[in-house]
Amino acid sequence: MRILRPFTIRLLAGWLVLASVAMAQNETPTPARPLADLLSDWKGGLDQAVKQVADPRLGVAELDKVRAEVDKVRAATAQARADAQAKVTQAKELLDALGPAPAEGQPPEAKEVTAQRKQLQADYAGAEGRLKQLEVTEARTQALLADISKAVRERLANNLLAQGPELLNHGVWGLAGEQIGGGLVRMVQEPIRHWQEPDFGQRLRDSAGLLGLLVLGLAGGWWLRGWLLRRYGRDPAIAEPSYARRTAAALVEALCRTLMPVLATVAIAATLRTTGLVADADLQVLHALTMALVFFILVVGVDRAAFAPAQPAWRIAPLAPKASRRLSRRLNLLAAIVAPMMVLSLSANALAIGDEGVAVITLIGSTALGLGLLTLTRRRLWKWRDDGDGAKREDKAEGQDEHTARPLMAPVWALLRLAVVLIAVASPVLAVFGYQNLARYLLGNLVWSGIGLGVLLLARMLVDELVGRSLRIDGADLGYLARALALRQATAHQLVFWLMLLVDALLFGVATALLLLRWGVSWADLSAWLEKALFGFKVGGVTLSLMDLLLAVLLF
Repeated sequence: MRILRPFTIRLLAGWLVLASVAMAQNETPTPARPLADLLSDWKGGLDQAVKQVADPRLGVAELDKVRAEVDKVRAATAQARADAQAKVTQAKELLDALGPAPAEGQPPEAKEVTAQRKQLQADYAGAEGRLKQLEVTEARTQALLADISKAVRERLANNLLAQGPELLNHGVWGLAGEQIGGGLVRMVQEPIRHWQEPDFGQRLRDSAGLLGLLVLGLAGGWWLRGWLLRRYGRDPAIAEPSYARRTAAALVEALCRTLMPVLATVAIAATLRTTGLVADADLQVLHALTMALVFFILVVGVDRAAFAPAQPAWRIAPLAPKASRRLSRRLNLLAAIVAPMMVLSLSANALAIGDEGVAVITLIGSTALGLGLLTLTRRRLWKWRDDGDGAKREDKAEGQDEHTARPLMAPVWALLRLAVVLIAVASPVLAVFGYQNLARYLLGNLVWSGIGLGVLLLARMLVDELVGRSLRIDGADLGYLARALALRQATAHQLVFWLMLLVDALLFGVATALLLLRWGVSWADLSAWLEKALFGFKVGGVTLSLMDLLLAVLLF
């Protein structure tokens, strides 16, 4: 044992030395390429991007890829320009420190000083020349990015304004009926025909193991879902659950009624595709069915988790019971309308539904969806208290009214209602006159925007309730923060107002960004706008910056 110990120590030491050498070799930085080579590569890439942008056959997705490559060049150029600017400044400082050359008639300077001055002047001229090259390249990338954004907008506008069949012609309706009927027949017959193929039985036997795992997984997930709902879900026996208990139950309801069913749906679709039990020609229909089912599950699951229409005592959304039930019914109806329209619209090509059939589907879907959205904008669906009782929510502090609790939401709500009404009325009219692409674009974006805003609104309600409960002062009943900070009632009201003002401003910014992204603004353009707003943009000769403004407000 004593002999082995020195040997083991030497062996470990040798391994450590070898590992250190290997790591040192791996960490050796890659030599920086000369700027001339980088400029040449960037120029070649930008030249190629210019040709691609000029190609009218290039779609929006391809243009987005070109924009990503050009943006990489822009970022690299900006970094190189900053380094070049630092070198120009350094060379200028050294040249200024050396001083000017002797004037005529003055004693000559030493040869070493003259040589150093020439070298510094050459360094300064070279650095300034490289800086100019980088500035030109960066300006070219900025102009090219603007051209790409313009091309994307033009292609999007051309697609949206493309006119299809006008539904004022009665012949279109007959042809559309034949196409839709034939598509529905194919949706049923094609899978049956695939299952009747001679090799389908062998394919099914080959997939028995994977299908068995799927069944076991679904059974285990179903058992886990039931156990979570029984153990941590809503208990009808509890008449007045605490806020923490209601919140935990809502999270469990959301998990069990949205995430787990969605995962099960995706797993079934992926298994059917992987095993080949669905023909390649029917994959588009499978994807459409999956997306529609996922959409329906999300809407219905979030509705039950947040509004709890059958169990008002467990509701986390601070809405009146009657308003919650009305809103729940309309959301479920809206999801039931949108889901089948999604299936037919997304699988139109696979079902051989022509432009006439798509036009009729768009008209029916836009009309039904528009009417459903109009019902969601009614004010009585979004009341914070029951009709006619005049009682405030129990967690509202005395003297805190609805406008105080929601300082920025009133104008946003008014604009949202106006947008919903305009789009809901305009979309069916556009579909009738042949602008089906524009109608689908407006309604589709409106639905997804509504879902996103609904999630943000729900988050805002939860924060509002949490802040109200934490800072509540109602006689001897004090909230956690009010008791910990020993706040007075007036101070607590002011703190609630400013906290909710900050929350509303934050949610307003997030909602604006999400809406812009959903309605066609690219992330590159949005990030560029945010960068200019935060770190400075020029108005005339003055540079304005939101960060400077916030810093000034904090300091003064």
